[in-house]
Amino acid sequence: EIGKWEFGDRTQAMFDWYHLHVKKINMLAAGTGIVPFLKIIDAIHGNRSMDHTKMSLLFANKTVNDVLLSKKLNTIAAKNENFAVRYVVGQPETDKNVRASHVDENVEIYKIGRIDEALIAEFCYKSDPDCITFVCGPKSFNDAMWKHLKN
Repeated sequence: EIGKWEFGDRTQAMFDWYHLHVKKINMLAAGTGIVPFLKIIDAIHGNRSMDHTKMSLLFANKTVNDVLLSKKLNTIAAKNENFAVRYVVGQPETDKNVRASHVDENVEIYKIGRIDEALIAEFCYKSDPDCITFVCGPKSFNDAMWKHLKN
């Protein structure tokens, strides 16, 4: 049980691997929720000569300086026509000259505010048997996204 783990405890975990046969993947990420998606993006991008899965990423953060991996994501988007990323921040940028060094200078904020139903409908692939949507972020973000997706 996770709640009873102590620092340094060893455990074994068993995971089921699923082979998804979809043509489109939507990813809704907030903050560090980008990390699990990077494995998906890297795998598909690394095999792009044979894997033509289309990927759509909406990436939410509080500020532009909170955006992780923007250099890598923008590089992949520039090289792979099947991958698109849009950055959403809760607070407007006050001065581009004070961007953190890890933030790509070419990060373009797509929306100031939050990811909502309208943005999902505008940017993400429509729900169908050839499409899957993944959500990863803080609990409040995940709850809000699943609520939007149900509507």
